[in-house]
Amino acid sequence: MFSFKRLPYLFLIILILTSVLFGFRAAEKPLFAQLQKTENNGISVPDRFESDPVVQFIGERFDDIKQQLGEPHEHGASSWLGAHNYILYRFKDGYIRFGSPVSEENSIVTSIIIGPGQEVLGARVGMDFPEIVAILGEPDFGPEPGINNHYYMGYYWGGLSDQVPEYIISFTAEDIDAPILDIFIKWEGYKYCSSLY
Repeated sequence: MFSFKRLPYLFLIILILTSVLFGFRAAEKPLFAQLQKTENNGISVPDRFESDPVVQFIGERFDDIKQQLGEPHEHGASSWLGAHNYILYRFKDGYIRFGSPVSEENSIVTSIIIGPGQEVLGARVGMDFPEIVAILGEPDFGPEPGINNHYYMGYYWGGLSDQVPEYIISFTAEDIDAPILDIFIKWEGYKYCSSLY
């Protein structure tokens, strides 16, 4: 015979089982698992990403970049945005800074910061967030407040490895309506590439 005294326990067991089953399914397919961008402005974004002249420097050695661009205006080690070695090139209207982890003995570029006047994927430093969204589509995060009282907006590109996107491109502004100060491109997937050099 059924006892109403056991009803709360039965309800609790059903609730726990439902949470466990749906919780595991959510973990199988996180929100950002769909990283492959498909189309923006009629051009396949992964193709456009890989063929962008700035992005093509990701994975290059500092020595190879020096052969292409000449001697950098500045070089050294920094702890800004994580410990890394860097080379910096200044142009009349801006700069490009290439970074490589301190632990990487071959100085392979895993991050790029571009400043005023420079562009990547058709998005230029100096534009605002809505202009960038018009070019690249809806972002994967932001615009939202972040470190140093700046606003950030970003996109993920490439596949996933251990739930980490292969590439991240982030846009920084002083305020939600302010022009972009710089663009940060990070190759998060470099540590998962076992056959690099």
